[in-house]
Amino acid sequence: MDSILADQLEWLMTGNMVGIRLKRQIVLLAGCLSDDRLPEHIERPVGNLCRQITLQESFDALLQTLNGFVRDSKNQNAPAVDLTGLLAQVEAARLALNDCETVNEAQLIAWVLGRAREKKLLSKRGGRC
Repeated sequence: MDSILADQLEWLMTGNMVGIRLKRQIVLLAGCLSDDRLPEHIERPVGNLCRQITLQESFDALLQTLNGFVRDSKNQNAPAVDLTGLLAQVEAARLALNDCETVNEAQLIAWVLGRAREKKLLSKRGGRC
């Protein structure tokens, strides 16, 4: 397990991830590196990050559905579809995502790396941070 965590930490430190992948990685590593519970000052940002991930995935799924309908509408034989309800859902998801509390991802990464140092996971790969 330690070697898997060390690999994931190395991947996090390379900076190859952005967006939702980075957020998922932070949440995963925070959960794996916590002891019994996340510290209070970390628990709230991780919870907010989880909420952002969920809302972003919902928003992306709605947009993908909308894009499918738009592509199909270019077909002359496609039946006309009322997209009013779908557009309202897309807008509601966008607003919910926009209303999410900002998360200091750098703070979470620093905590994750600090925990990794405490557990001596970074030295297993020869990495220093």
